[in-house]
Amino acid sequence: MSIETHLTNKTSSKNHKVIVKPIDNAIEENFKKEFVQETQKNVDNNLANSSKFVEPTKQSKRKQIELIIKESIKSQFGIGVIKIAYDPRLFIKIFWLLVLLSVVGMGAYLVTLNFIQFFNFGVTTKRRQIFETPTQFPIVNVCNQNPITTKYGFETGLSPTFPADLGMLNMSEQIRLAHNFNDVLISCTFNNLPCYPSDFLWYFDRNLGNCYSFNSGINTTNPSQSVDLKKSIRAGAYYGLQMVLYSGSYENLSLNNL
Repeated sequence: MSIETHLTNKTSSKNHKVIVKPIDNAIEENFKKEFVQETQKNVDNNLANSSKFVEPTKQSKRKQIELIIKESIKSQFGIGVIKIAYDPRLFIKIFWLLVLLSVVGMGAYLVTLNFIQFFNFGVTTKRRQIFETPTQFPIVNVCNQNPITTKYGFETGLSPTFPADLGMLNMSEQIRLAHNFNDVLISCTFNNLPCYPSDFLWYFDRNLGNCYSFNSGINTTNPSQSVDLKKSIRAGAYYGLQMVLYSGSYENLSLNNL
């Protein structure tokens, strides 16, 4: 049995009046019974859920996501169809009909566009134009189309033992087939400054003979070392490589401006 207490303050602080009010026993018993039933129900539900719990795998999670997406699409599509079919308001029917037709039309357009683009087998080309100063200068190779330009090379070439492959000759013989680059290079400028035969690296080509490379990235005095590539400080012919060379065959050299 429960009681309620009320304290009423009189004029005198020493005198208090306590009122005890009983509560109906039937109401209290009914409340207790409902509370016990609700608690038992919650406990049973928790036990049932815990016994059925299985840690989801990646595959089950994926299936759950797919199911959620499918159900969402179905529900949205179904709402539109229901609104069109059963809503008594004409305005709502027209609105949902337009929405449905727009979605279906857009989907059909995108699918058709993808098929057209796929079967066109198109190629996408991207171009970039970069302006930079100074600009890295390329490697320039200088060779003579005639690999033999000296008397020694001409006389040696007449020998029956002269190999058809010039690459089989040793280095000293290869160099003597053509004129020295000091004789061939008449003048040279790069970045409007003079350059010299020492700026060119010698190498031998099986078809063209003696060749010389400018801006090879290799130290010409010590080929085992590398050097930085040269850069052109400005645009224009005066800041590129300019050379005047002698070219000819068998000791007959003529001046040509390249």
